[in-house]
Amino acid sequence: MRRLRLAALLLLGALPISSLACASPDRGWWRGTFDGTVSGTVEFEIGTRGTRMRGSMTGTTRDGQPFEGDLRGKLDRGRIEATFEGRSRTGLGLPIVFDGALVGSLADGAGKGTWSARIALPQMIMDGSWSVVQSR
Repeated sequence: MRRLRLAALLLLGALPISSLACASPDRGWWRGTFDGTVSGTVEFEIGTRGTRMRGSMTGTTRDGQPFEGDLRGKLDRGRIEATFEGRSRTGLGLPIVFDGALVGSLADGAGKGTWSARIALPQMIMDGSWSVVQSR
């Protein structure tokens, strides 16, 4: 009887710990592409609790210059809202800085949405769509 009570206490004591360890099905790495004014690849990771995301965007401008951006955001009930900042160079080697937003949804191991970015100088707006699949 004593062993049974001890086992029950241990089991009840472990319940809060196991509930903290619950993980979102959206956690892990997501990879895909984006296109529109410019195109490239997008990759992000969603944390264990399934609410925070971090990642990157890489691609090539229309004149062949590479660009990269850092992506940070959140996931709320399958809806993604993220911002990004990045840099590139013009064909003449002048620096270009941009920032933007990525919004959309994730469901059943796939995601899609839209993105938009702003370049300060010259003032220019870029936009397009994106799609990803859960890779692990």
